[in-house]
Amino acid sequence: MTGRELVFSHPDVVRLARDSFVPYAGDQWYLHRQKDAPGQYFWKVAQQGHYKDQPEDASRQGIYVATPDGRLLGSDRFSPSPERMVGLLRRSLTQAKQTPETTTVADEAPATDARYRREPPSGGLVLDVFTRIPRSDAAGEKWTPNHATGRDHMWLTHSEWRALLPASWKKGVRVAVPRAVAERLIRFHLVDNVRGEPPVWAPGEIKQSELTLTVADPTAGRLLLEGVTRLETKGSTRGYDARLQGYVEYDRAGDRIKRCDLLTWGEAWGSGPYTPGAPSGRFPLVIAFSLAGNAPADRVPPQASRDLTDYLGAGR
Repeated sequence: MTGRELVFSHPDVVRLARDSFVPYAGDQWYLHRQKDAPGQYFWKVAQQGHYKDQPEDASRQGIYVATPDGRLLGSDRFSPSPERMVGLLRRSLTQAKQTPETTTVADEAPATDARYRREPPSGGLVLDVFTRIPRSDAAGEKWTPNHATGRDHMWLTHSEWRALLPASWKKGVRVAVPRAVAERLIRFHLVDNVRGEPPVWAPGEIKQSELTLTVADPTAGRLLLEGVTRLETKGSTRGYDARLQGYVEYDRAGDRIKRCDLLTWGEAWGSGPYTPGAPSGRFPLVIAFSLAGNAPADRVPPQASRDLTDYLGAGR
């Protein structure tokens, strides 16, 4: 993740991509499986690229440059090197100028394979999720991937966020966070995704889960969210002991959640197959949640929603 940030923020990469290409970022996990026009285009391009000789079920991750009708101009495995990316873009641009003009594609977006369509729940909530491993800012400290920020989204359905509201708005009234919400929060979002795509927690790895909402200010519609959780894999190779605290504010006149801020902090240990390089032993891990906006980027689905049934069905 940090390598991508380094490469795609480089001025030469930004200039070339903006002025000479139509940039597109897609999740190959979906494209690999989709039986629709985007999926067909992906396979047409990918099967000309650097992984063309790999088995069909192998990853096709990488950088591809192609014409609108699917003719490959260049491809490469991703490398955290701006110079390498600039070279690929320049070679592809030269190749494009040496080939005949291609057929244009229709402006109308093709229908997406419904099995892999991921849209935020209608009337639901979308939360931004940010993950950090706190560090000192000592001068001369060497940068590592553990200094990066993990990013994700959490989805709540309309019925789920309404289930957070107490039956009585009397100060001090306490209610348990609904199981579906608590389990989704803990299993899929209390993860160390600082260095890449993390494994999620299995239900049996939740050793402790206590989450409550308390009416803190009836007039403001403010609820205090507090809790603790303990997560641990078999053999204790990976885990997270954490506390949670935050506020949810409900606009009673507008019937909407206007604030949802939550902070989780504690000690984590271990790493996953795609998140190697975690600090040794136990290390601090902080995860923050807040309401997302309405920009296109806010519609990027949660990483764990690839298995949508498990994600939205958690705890039911």
